[in-house]
Amino acid sequence: MTRISLLFLFISLPALLLAQTPIYEFRNLDIGNYIPSDLNSTRTAVFIQVQPKNGTYWVEGDWKSFTAEVHSYLYRMGIDVVIYINSNDFLSGNSTTNFYQRILSGRSIKNLIFIDKQNDGIEILCSPYNGKVSLIDNNQKAYKDSAPYLNRVMINFGREIKRTENPMQNFLIPDKPTYLDALSIVQNDNLKNYPGQIRRNKMAVEKFSKIPLGENASPELVAKINSFNAQIDSKNQQLEQLLKDFPYQIEFVDYMSDEDLLRGRYQFVLRNLYASGQSIKSMLKYQSSSSEAGYVSVVPIMPDNTSIKTFPKNALLHKFYIRQNIAKNVYVGEWDADETWQKALTNFVGNMMQYFNKGN
Repeated sequence: MTRISLLFLFISLPALLLAQTPIYEFRNLDIGNYIPSDLNSTRTAVFIQVQPKNGTYWVEGDWKSFTAEVHSYLYRMGIDVVIYINSNDFLSGNSTTNFYQRILSGRSIKNLIFIDKQNDGIEILCSPYNGKVSLIDNNQKAYKDSAPYLNRVMINFGREIKRTENPMQNFLIPDKPTYLDALSIVQNDNLKNYPGQIRRNKMAVEKFSKIPLGENASPELVAKINSFNAQIDSKNQQLEQLLKDFPYQIEFVDYMSDEDLLRGRYQFVLRNLYASGQSIKSMLKYQSSSSEAGYVSVVPIMPDNTSIKTFPKNALLHKFYIRQNIAKNVYVGEWDADETWQKALTNFVGNMMQYFNKGN
């Protein structure tokens, strides 16, 4: 049995990292042929990651087709998967990660399976759910395997499950995968304008999140986390630089709950999502048609002109929005998502300034 470091993130990752890594790293886990004793008698959630395609834009892979293949195996193994989650959506922002965590806890999930499909093969990891936003505790036992093909990974996993002779008590397993297609982090309204009150009230700007070191981290893991956090420091410096001429009062903050934001007297907070355009539209409660092949972003040309950019609906994009913490509304303004967070921020701020300059 070996102890290795695995990637586990619950922050918004840079595009390159998101495209090349599974959902789990920056954890010391105890890896072996460990199958949870209640895997076949309790509820399970499965996280699916499919490597995006790198062309003109990073485009999300067809994770649902892959999920259907995965489910056909897990169904026959007697594993009651009550929800499949796209890892890109889970990692799209702190607000979505916390939203998903509440769903997992509300559905009495006991175990988690992570399946990562990259160009060079398939990796699977299975471990109990800790009931927290971190999903897995440091030094937790986990099963892990990899192979060039899904069939081989699943055969190995099924053999380990059979070897344990754990009780088989899941009898009402759905024969098709279950998704959260209507997921929205908007509790009330999606507003297509910008809040004029920010001209008189301080707005919080949520910084990119660092990864905590955690307890009992190995020297190798500490070095990896420190390297990543140095990149986050650089991004936050860029964030402050891009907003240095913002004409209204702002304050840069780490991620806070609604309650903490209100205690800090922040009525508004500027946040960022990173996911496919299709997922972002669902998260922010946009109306969209399944017949749309792509989405048109409005790009401001200061002081009062605009241009447009069209992205495929499954392109991985950044989108900024403002959340009003008391009314639980979001101000999304124009659809101005873009391929980098810097461009998306410039689009959002520029469109907002044009809106206000028109007397709104």
